[in-house]
Amino acid sequence: MKIIESLTRKWWQLLAFAIVVIVAGPEVFVYVEGMALIELIGAATFVLMYVVGFKLYFYNAWSAFLGFENRYHFFLPSISMAKENPGFLYYAIPWRSINYVVFLLISSLASLSVKAAIL
Repeated sequence: MKIIESLTRKWWQLLAFAIVVIVAGPEVFVYVEGMALIELIGAATFVLMYVVGFKLYFYNAWSAFLGFENRYHFFLPSISMAKENPGFLYYAIPWRSINYVVFLLISSLASLSVKAAIL
């Protein structure tokens, strides 16, 4: 008896779905495609918000770095320019910052060795 009830219930559900598809027609499929599009746009917007927030968070630091390295020989070439002349990549090296980092490492290692020699 329960088998017959479950089959009739499924039959009525299938019949109701068929009626909805026949009456609504292509609007059901447009609705499904629209929901998929909304999901995609939502995910893209979510990722875009994080990327923009990341860029805004580090914008001041990047601007300060570019101001520090603001010399005639420091610039970031575009990809097409680097493909035409790979020698331009030499000018994208921040020599001033690298020199400061090297001197900082040398002086910190020297101070550590002096402290070790004293102790």
